[in-house]
Parts: sequence; C-alpha cells; structure tokens
Amino acid sequence: MGQSEKQKTKSSIGCLTLFALPFAGVGVFALYLIISSAWEYHEMQSWQQVPARIDFVELKSKRGKNSYTYEVQGRYAYEWGGRQYHNNRIALHSRSDNLGTYHQRVYRQLASYRGTGRSFRCFVNPENPYEAVIFRELRWERLGFYAVFVIAFGGIGFGLLFYGVYAKKRIQHERRLLGTYPDEPWKQRQDWLSGRMKSSSKPKMIVTLVFALIWNAISSPLLFILPKEIVDKGNTAAAIGLLFPVVGLGLLVWAVRSIIQWRKFGESFLVLQTIPAFEYGIAALAYS
Repeated sequence: MGQSEKQKTKSSIGCLTLFALPFAGVGVFALYLIISSAWEYHEMQSWQQVPARIDFVELKSKRGKNSYTYEVQGRYAYEWGGRQYHNNRIALHSRSDNLGTYHQRVYRQLASYRGTGRSFRCFVNPENPYEAVIFRELRWERLGFYAVFVIAFGGIGFGLLFYGVYAKKRIQHERRLLGTYPDEPWKQRQDWLSGRMKSSSKPKMIVTLVFALIWNAISSPLLFILPKEIVDKGNTAAAIGLLFPVVGLGLLVWAVRSIIQWRKFGESFLVLQTIPAFEYGIAALAYS
C-alpha cells in the first residue's frame, strides 16, 4: 500500500467514524431508556399504596404520518401524612406511543372511577410525597421497542467504530513495516512476510451473520405492525414494507450458507514457496 493510498484509507476511517457515531449515540440513548425505566421500576416497588381520587382523565391522540399515537393524561388527589397532594403522573412510561392497546385500557379503567366518589389507588414515594404514580409496572413491549434500537443502531455504530480502531492499528503496523522494508514491498504485509495467506471465509461468515441479525432485528417488528395496518386500516401501500422482512429472510439464508461453508472447509491457507512470489513466476516464464 503506497503512501497516498494509506492517506486515503486514513481519511476513509475518519469518515467511517463520523458516520458511526450517530448510530452508536442512538443505541446508547435507547439503552439509557431501558436502564432508567428498570431503575425507576425498582425504586417504585418500595412506594406506599394509598387511596386516590380521580379528578380528571382523558385519552389524547395525535395523528402521525400513517397512524395515531396515544397517551393517557389525568389528575388525581391523595393524602399523605394528613396533607392532601395532587399529581398528574399516570404511568411509569409517560410518553405517547401506539404499541398495543395499553393507553386505551388504562383510560377505560380510570374513566370508570372518575366522578363516582369511589377511590382508586396510587403509589406514593414516602421520602418525597410529591412523587406518585398510578401504574408502576414495566411495559415489556416498550422495552422491546427500545431494545430494537439498542441492537440495530448500537450494533451498527459500535461495530463500525471497532472496525475503525482495528483498521487504524493495521495501517500503523503496515506503516512500521514500510519504514523497516522501504525497498521490499512484499515484506510490508504480515501475511506476505510470513508466506501464509489466510482465506477470508471466517470474516465473511461473521460479517454476513452480524449483518443478517441486525437487518432482521430492524425489520422483524414490521411483521407485527404491517398486517394490522394493511388489513384493519386498508393501507395497501404499507405492503411495500413487507419487502424488508423478505430481504431479511434472504440474508439469513446467505448467513446460514456461509456458516455451512465454514464448517465444511474450515480455515484455508495459501502457502508461498518463495518470497517474493513474483520471482518464481518470472523464473517459471524464463524456463517455459
């Protein structure tokens, strides 16, 4: 590899790193949402249950590009230590979404208590009575949604970052060999120097398997979302999205074939009888 080629490779690694950082950032943020939700759930298990009066509740909906998102909003009153408090936190997961019918079920349950004089219940933080929540359970579909971003975006981002680190170390090593053997290019690569060139079947297998898993982690949720969108809402254009799981299936087949090939043939090496190899080629031509 010449100096100009090494410079181009170094620039490519820099661009690759910049490209990978947003993906890694999304993965880290999604992981933070999972950890923070689990931590809040753990903390809320020690909160005390007290009667709550439901003063107001409504189901807010917001139309997106292809569907609606929902969020239950409300206000309730409770007593702690002889004092009355008001709060509007309904659930542990407070953001709107359209994952299942959670918000609709919560709304119906709370609406049945509104204005009836009957008490529901809430959970109060004994160390800070201003903090309270009505539903403190984890929503596994919400955590699964976050996990898709952790696996897909985090996998791509950190995978590219690790590859960038590996490529940088490789360039530095080749640069040291270039300084040591400036006039012997066949000694500027470790595999050429050792005379044993390893096949790329194992790296190919790993890359195809990781790529197939990441692609399917991103596209597989469409199998649960699109049928409802197509059948219940009549959005036939959404059928185009089924191409992504189909491509994912093809990638899995490709990955399985790579694994079978690897298990059948294992690691192969090209062993050079002479170094540099082209000297043997020239000699062979001279005697042919």
